[in-house]
Amino acid sequence: SFPSHDNDQTWYAGEQIARGGLFQFLEARSNQQWVLISTALAGAMLSQNKMNPLKLPLEVNHLERVKLVTFSIGGNDICGPSDPFSKRETNPTRLLFELKNSLPKDTVFAALKVPPISQMYQAITAQLEALPNSPGKRKLQNYCRQTWEELSCPALKDGDEKISSIRNKIISSFENAGVKMIDLDRGMANANVLDLLSSDCFHPSRKTQRAIFEFTAKTLERELFRNLYRDWE
Repeated sequence: SFPSHDNDQTWYAGEQIARGGLFQFLEARSNQQWVLISTALAGAMLSQNKMNPLKLPLEVNHLERVKLVTFSIGGNDICGPSDPFSKRETNPTRLLFELKNSLPKDTVFAALKVPPISQMYQAITAQLEALPNSPGKRKLQNYCRQTWEELSCPALKDGDEKISSIRNKIISSFENAGVKMIDLDRGMANANVLDLLSSDCFHPSRKTQRAIFEFTAKTLERELFRNLYRDWE
């Protein structure tokens, strides 16, 4: 994200996004118009080399104007077969430091903490099991099991050890690089886990996505933005 001076951006997210939430806060503080540059890639994995999500931000035009970089990555890696730390070219620790060294020193980095997939799945299965017995209950249990264990997160069938290990390494690499971790567990602590899911029993619902955005925005405003406008006041 950076202040807008012309239309020569790599990718513009659109008026509706750019004028909402975080950007209203930034513009009110800086008296500048801000734009959102997205290098988001569906299915992105840290273990990828060619389209690695930590390399894509470097393709943005005007790197010298970048002020805020946010990440929402790692979930695909802990559910997949590969360890991104096993190869130098995909090692997140190295790539994060390369990215930070390529951007202005006052750039703020923040990341959504990789969710505790195993614990989430255990909570979902426990709540499904607690439902009254019915044919629909069994169908829903089988559907959710297939979605999680066969389609979205096959690593669950191998137990929690590998998933937790990669998750902890990803979180540590971000923290060691000075990236602010946003813990969504705190924002969703009182929610029923089944209410958080969309109809596929895995991804967050639209209501949950909105809640994630609002919690993230408040966290950034409270803990990070003072670094962005320290020189503007």
